[in-house]
Amino acid sequence: MKKWIISIIVVLASLGILCGCGTNVPKGWDTYQLGDKIEYSFAPDWEIIEYGNGESDTAAGFEWMDGEECIGVGTILLSEWEEEDAQGYVEYLKGDDWEAGKSTKIAGKTAMAFEKKHEDGSIAKQYLVDFGDGWYCNVQTFSETKEVEEKIDLFVKSIHKI
Repeated sequence: MKKWIISIIVVLASLGILCGCGTNVPKGWDTYQLGDKIEYSFAPDWEIIEYGNGESDTAAGFEWMDGEECIGVGTILLSEWEEEDAQGYVEYLKGDDWEAGKSTKIAGKTAMAFEKKHEDGSIAKQYLVDFGDGWYCNVQTFSETKEVEEKIDLFVKSIHKI
């Protein structure tokens, strides 16, 4: 019986490795590193937004263009905050008409989620997650359409700690 159970575990582990299970990175996406804290991925046709002449260890982002029009944006900001700073930011969002959004996991931790829907159908989202040791990750996204939103949500799910 033990050999049978061990055999099943080995087969399942092997399938997980071969299938790429355990990663939230869609096939063909480029992976980037932000400082020594996190990795994230986005589609190769999205344009990188450079912060601090491209040398920032605490901020990264992309724009998704459709011709001359920006239809999606995503940014990641890492901040060294006290818990009071994070709570102050949450209060700021609530006071700026952001509503509670659908929570999601970022780097294995549940992120506080907020969203703001605009009259033109576009949607902005913000996620805040405590990585511990005083580090917070703030992810902000904007999408013009539901299709763009779904693809940008894959970017959010790709974020993981190193």
